[in-house]
Amino acid sequence: MIDKQIKVLLIEDNPTDARLIQKMVEEKSWASFDLTCVDKLQAGLKHLSNGGADIVLLDLDLPDSKGLDTFTKVHNHEAEVPVVVLTGLEDEKIGLEAVQKGAQDYLIKGQADGDVLIRAMRYAIERQRADEELRRSEEKNRSLLIAIPDIMFRLNKEGVFLEFITAKNFPLWMNASEFVGKNVQDALDNKISKRFMKCLKQASKIGNTQILQYQLSVGGKTHHYEARIVATWGEEVLAIVRDFTDQRQAEKMAETDPLTNIYNRRKFSRLLEQEIKRVERYDRALSIVMLDIDHFKRVNDTYGHDTGDYVLRRITEIIKENVRITDTLARYGGEEFVIILPETDVRGASRLIERMRKTIEKTSLDSVGIITISAGIAVYMGGDNCKSMITRADKALYLAKEEGRNRVRVR
Repeated sequence: MIDKQIKVLLIEDNPTDARLIQKMVEEKSWASFDLTCVDKLQAGLKHLSNGGADIVLLDLDLPDSKGLDTFTKVHNHEAEVPVVVLTGLEDEKIGLEAVQKGAQDYLIKGQADGDVLIRAMRYAIERQRADEELRRSEEKNRSLLIAIPDIMFRLNKEGVFLEFITAKNFPLWMNASEFVGKNVQDALDNKISKRFMKCLKQASKIGNTQILQYQLSVGGKTHHYEARIVATWGEEVLAIVRDFTDQRQAEKMAETDPLTNIYNRRKFSRLLEQEIKRVERYDRALSIVMLDIDHFKRVNDTYGHDTGDYVLRRITEIIKENVRITDTLARYGGEEFVIILPETDVRGASRLIERMRKTIEKTSLDSVGIITISAGIAVYMGGDNCKSMITRADKALYLAKEEGRNRVRVR
């Protein structure tokens, strides 16, 4: 456990992101952190030279340094201070590369809440301390590893488990006593074991840390694991495995609407940005739909908000039943929904949404009766961005409302 006040150096040039992280730290009254924020790499390096940090939260894109080189400069300057890299959703790959080069962890901006951030920092400091002890003394390192929430396997290059050091309350997928003497194929399913062995061979060959993420069921619950595999002494390999299920759940909550259990507006915007980039690259068709439940305020006023919530969930179910597996549905806000339709031109989009509209119109909902929807369609045009497509879809929706509701229009 870390009892003393922890000095955190945040190197981040985006004021909004910096304020958000500061707020996350301040809100956790049970955690004792002293946060210092600088917006340039050189200022951060100067702060580190003065012994001013126990851990660094590092944005890789700064005014005076860009990309993976930013982490390399910090790591070379103060190798004993653990670094947690902050990346955007589209930069997750570079976060993994930073971990392979020595960062303790990476977090995706906008997908980590205060608990995940605090946990990542505390675990990063513990792992860094464990790494230092590993270099000094194998025996001392073993005792430290037992105290942290990760488990450790020692394997030979053929993938046979030679030693297993457990951690308190770690969710294991098989009994701890069963690992030693077995090979990777016996402990993991076929697909995961093949990927594990590939990482093991790469680690043995080139010496860099290999990262493998996988899922396994423990007690009927799906757990997310991350194994860091590195060649150590002689013919042996070390695998440190952490359970990051809580982080995955927090990330899912950050992008999911709690009432309907579909994507929220933030996630929709990110996915639409990605889809537009794909369309621009491959010259494919793309449509989006904005739809609205007609007279929804009347439902809330007449039957109450519980019934209104039921209508939202039921309409969500009907929409999901009438879109394709490749389509993306999200709740945009209130009674508004949005759908991304990849590989779909105006004719295909109109046909699909019109069929959906008729299905909803024919469905009687308990205690409410018939509910209808209005929808607006926007098709990608050269030079479009998220804002322009959403604006056109919204205008088409407004037109459908103006013309009497319960209809589909295109802009």
